[in-house]
Amino acid sequence: VPECLEYVFIDMVAGEFLQSKKSTGQLSALQIEPIVKKIQDGDTTVEFSATADIDTMFNQLTDKLIHGYEQDLLRHRKLVW
Repeated sequence: VPECLEYVFIDMVAGEFLQSKKSTGQLSALQIEPIVKKIQDGDTTVEFSATADIDTMFNQLTDKLIHGYEQDLLRHRKLVW
């Protein structure tokens, strides 16, 4: 495995681990902080994501961990110089 892809595999394994824990019921209480959607510097405005469903946010985050780096993997299918 190329050294530059180690973070990809770590994220993918962490996402799979979290999804398997949730599907087997071993994650009883999900505590996910709201995701920041917009930050404005003048007069300091912070807007959070409107997604209120914790399960939906959890699924989106784990899906991003598992499938978010496919371009990096495809790039290294062949020898990269």
